[in-house]
Amino acid sequence: MRDLPPRQRRLGFGNLDFDFRERGVVLPGKCVAAVHLPDYAVTRVRTGQGSAEGGVAWAAEADIE
Repeated sequence: MRDLPPRQRRLGFGNLDFDFRERGVVLPGKCVAAVHLPDYAVTRVRTGQGSAEGGVAWAAEADIE
């Protein structure tokens, strides 16, 4: 966790939020986005989409080995 920037260290994770319109594309039957990961070691990736009501529309996560 000490690899995180100070602002994100107190959250306990690196927040790499992005605007899908800038980094994503809609293909037949799926959506794809590409985001560069930071230079420090990443052990878990969690992604998802917020809903207009402020909740979570969907979420997924994966451990990185």
